[in-house]
Amino acid sequence: PQIAFFYLKTFFWPASLAIDRQEIIREVSFYNFYLPLIFVLLFLSVTGTALFLIYKRNGNNFKICLFFLLWFGLGMGLHLQIFPLDMALAERWFYFPIAGLLGLVLISGSQFNLFNQKKLLYFFVILIIFALSIRTFIRTFDWRNGLTLFSHDIKLSGKSFSTKLAPYWWTNWNNLGVIYERQKDFERAGKSYQKAIDNGKYYLAYENLAGLFLNHKKSPKEAKEFIEKSLIDLPNNWKLHYILALSELQLENREPAIQSARKAYQLSPNEQTYRLLKNMATNSP
Repeated sequence: PQIAFFYLKTFFWPASLAIDRQEIIREVSFYNFYLPLIFVLLFLSVTGTALFLIYKRNGNNFKICLFFLLWFGLGMGLHLQIFPLDMALAERWFYFPIAGLLGLVLISGSQFNLFNQKKLLYFFVILIIFALSIRTFIRTFDWRNGLTLFSHDIKLSGKSFSTKLAPYWWTNWNNLGVIYERQKDFERAGKSYQKAIDNGKYYLAYENLAGLFLNHKKSPKEAKEFIEKSLIDLPNNWKLHYILALSELQLENREPAIQSARKAYQLSPNEQTYRLLKNMATNSP
C-alpha cells in the first residue's frame, strides 16, 4: 500500500522528488502501512462509487471509464513490486498509469457536471499550473550539479543506502568505493567496486575500478586485463573502451590503442572521445 499511496500522493502533489529511491522497511507501523492502506482504500472506494453512478447514468461513459481503469490498473500493477524491480519507487514509472488516471478524472468530471462552472474551472486550472510551475522551479535548484542533486535526494532514502542494511545491493557498494577513492584509500575502494560488480555487474563500478587501476594504482597492464574481461559483460560501454585506449597507449601498444579509441568514439561521439582519437591519429600528446 505504501507504494500505491506514494504514486497517488505524487499525482496530486509532487512534494518529494528523487532520481533514485531505495526504500527499506524493517517493521510494520501505522505510518508505513496502515496510513497508506487507509488512503488507498479511500481512493478505491471513491473510484468504485463514481464508476457505479456512471454505470447507472450512462452506459457509454462507463465503458470508457472501464477502459481507463484497466489502463491505470495495468500500469500500477507493473510497479507495485509484485514482480521484483531494480528500484522500489520511481516517479517516471507513473507516466504510463497517469494517463489512465487522468482519463478517469476527466470522464467523471464531465459526467457529474463538474466542468460546467467555467470560471471556477479556469481558476483551478490556472492555480494547478501555477503551483506545479513553482514546484518545478524549486526542483531545478537540486540539479545544479551531481553533488547537489545526490546530496538532496539521498536524504529521502536515508539508511537505505547502507551496505549493512542492503549487503547484496550494488549501488551502495559503488558509492562506498567512490568515498574511499576520494579519501585516497584505494585498497578499500577497489574492494568496494568489486563487491558492486559481484552483486549486480553495475556498469559504473566497472568504469570506476578500471579508472582506479589506471589513474591511482598506475598499473595500465592491470587496467587492460580487467577491461578485457569486463568487455565480455559490457561490450558497448564506451568508457571502458576509452580507458582501454589510454592503457594501451601507456603500454606503447599504439595500434590497439587507436582501435580502442575509435571504438569508444563510435559508441559515444562526444568531445572527450573525439579529442582522444584525434590526438592518437595525429600522434599528438
